[in-house]
Amino acid sequence: MATTSKCPRCENTSFEAKIEAPVGAGRQLLFVRCANCGTVVGVTEWESTNDLLHQIINKLDRSNT
Repeated sequence: MATTSKCPRCENTSFEAKIEAPVGAGRQLLFVRCANCGTVVGVTEWESTNDLLHQIINKLDRSNT
């Protein structure tokens, strides 16, 4: 049986993703947080590493031709 994810603070079941730059981080991160109270439940890189690698490969390919 599947369970529904709940906010640890208010037990809301709706979440949102928000890209923000933490103070002093120098880069943006993707925060998963409660849509009701804003409690952060997860953080990850906002850019896909796979996408970034493909961009680098494409730039290298163009510079070698």
